[in-house]
Amino acid sequence: MIKNFLKTIKELNKTPRGKALLFFGGYFIFFLIIMIVFRTSSKVPLGKYSYEKGEKNDNSFEKINKNNYNFTYNISIDGVNYQITGEKNGRKEKFSYLGRNYLRILDNYFILDLDNGKWLKCDNPIGLSFFIEIDNINELIENAYFLAKTDYESGKIVKNYLISTNNIKKIKDGLNIDIADEAGEIVVSSDEEGDTNLIKLKLNSYCKYENICKEKLEIELNYDNFGEVLEINEAI
Repeated sequence: MIKNFLKTIKELNKTPRGKALLFFGGYFIFFLIIMIVFRTSSKVPLGKYSYEKGEKNDNSFEKINKNNYNFTYNISIDGVNYQITGEKNGRKEKFSYLGRNYLRILDNYFILDLDNGKWLKCDNPIGLSFFIEIDNINELIENAYFLAKTDYESGKIVKNYLISTNNIKKIKDGLNIDIADEAGEIVVSSDEEGDTNLIKLKLNSYCKYENICKEKLEIELNYDNFGEVLEINEAI
């Protein structure tokens, strides 16, 4: 079969018309290969910048968006852990952080004065609060590269994403920094009902770029007791 093919090529090459057919046939095969490579490369990661591509976000944040749950947030910077624990109901939440009690109403923060037991207005005490707001996390995932999905017998589902410092800065600060770095990771875990109850972010490159850490930044967001938090009032 190969011999016959080569013989046909030789015969075509003897005439001007045959040479023209071989010329245009070669171009056709060349562009066909390019198209196949292009279509394949859009589905798999190729090189450092592959994780820039956004993927459809089909995670369910429905229960989180209803704003009624208990939460525990752990922020680890170079192995030093900072924990925020609290409860949220509607536009209000109470939480403890670094040994102090706080009240949040929309974007207003209040700290409990230990001397007179009153709430005093203060700045947001959580320096990395951007990464604990579900709307921001949702946007990060929309602009991340979907890496893998793991289904467990219990019904639990874990999805892994990669995101660059470039995209984080673009979303968070509206800046285009155009650097080559190792991808950060976002892990989204849902329960047997498909509702997200755990989100993990590993943002080492971003953290080093911003001089927040020397090596590691890990953020873990745990949600539970959905719909069970009673009305939060300002009473102590």
